[in-house]
Amino acid sequence: MAFYIISSALLCPQKTFEGTFPEEPISTEGLYLRCAEPDYKQIIPPVRLRRMSHILKMGLAASYLCINQSEVRPDSIIVGTGQGCTIDLEGFMRSCSEGPEELLSPIPFINSGHNTLAGQIAMNSQIKGYNMTYLQEAASLESALSDAMLLLEEGTSTCTLVGAIDEYSPLSFDVFKPHNCWREEPVNNLSLLKADKSGSIMGEGAGFFCISNQPDKQNIELVAADSKMNFKLGASKEWVNNLLAQHQLTTDDIDYLFVGRKGDQLTDDASYTEIENLFPSATIAAYKHLSGQYPTAQAVALWMAVKVLSGHDLPAYATYRAGAKTPKTILLYNNDLNSESVIIVKKG
Repeated sequence: MAFYIISSALLCPQKTFEGTFPEEPISTEGLYLRCAEPDYKQIIPPVRLRRMSHILKMGLAASYLCINQSEVRPDSIIVGTGQGCTIDLEGFMRSCSEGPEELLSPIPFINSGHNTLAGQIAMNSQIKGYNMTYLQEAASLESALSDAMLLLEEGTSTCTLVGAIDEYSPLSFDVFKPHNCWREEPVNNLSLLKADKSGSIMGEGAGFFCISNQPDKQNIELVAADSKMNFKLGASKEWVNNLLAQHQLTTDDIDYLFVGRKGDQLTDDASYTEIENLFPSATIAAYKHLSGQYPTAQAVALWMAVKVLSGHDLPAYATYRAGAKTPKTILLYNNDLNSESVIIVKKG
C-alpha cells in the first residue's frame, strides 16, 4: 500500500507559517532560536488562547493550518515529541516545591503531560479516533510516521494527522549543557555550519502532516520512516543501503539528501560524511542552522522536502552541496542522541 502526504504546515524559527520558503532567512546572534510565530488570533479562537502555554499555541496553530489545507479530514492523531511540555512541567514542579498544596493551580498540571497537545487537538478539532503520542527523543517523528502507516495499512484510518513538536526551555538547555551540546559563545545561526567549533544552538518548532492512503493532486508519497539505536558516532551505511533495498531503491535513485548537520565540529563529519558520500550526485540540503537543534527538528526537513517535491526551488541558504538532478526522490537522514533515522519521500 502507498501512503501520501496530502498537506503540511510548519512553525519554526523561520517564517514558514506562510506556507512557502521565506525569501530571506531570519538571522539571529545567540545560543538558541525561538519560533517565528504568526498572529495566533487569526488561527485559534481568542477565547481558547487565554490559558494556552507556548507549546500548545505552536502545536494547535500548526495542526489547524495543516488540517485546513487537507482535502480529506483526518480521523486520527499521532504526535511525536522529544521532550514534551517541559515549561509547564517545570512550572508545576516548582509550584509543588514552593507553595502550599491546597493553593496549586491545576493549569500547569493539566498542560504538563507529554500527550497534552494530541488531546487538545482532538477536542478542538473534534477528531475522535485513534490518539497517540510518542516520546522517543530524536526518533519521535519517525515513530509517529511509522505508526500512521500501520494504521492506514490495517484500514483503521483513512487520513492521519501526524505532528512533531518541541519547545525551547531554559531547563532543557541547562540539562544538556554539561554534555557539550551547545556553543559556549553566541553565534549567528546562518554561520553555524561554517564555524569551526563544537556545540550547536537550541531551537524549537511544530510540524504537522496529513498522511492518507489516497493520493491528491500533489501526489507526494511517503515511502519509508525508520530509526535505529546507534551508540557509535559513525553512520550505518549498511543500514541505509538495506533500507533502500527494501523499497526497491538504490543510491542512484536519491536526487536530494537532507542531513541534520548542526554545526558541531566534533560530531558532524563523523555522523554525516559517509552518508553524503553514498550519494555523490545528489543535492545536499541542511536545515538546523535555520531551525536550531531539537529532537524533532527532522520535521523541518520533511516540510522542506514536501515543498521541493511540490515544485518549489530549494533556497540557496538551505543548500549545503549543489547537484544537477531533478528532485523526484528525497532521503532525509538524521544522526542524533544515540539514534539514526531515515525518511524517504518521492513524487508519485
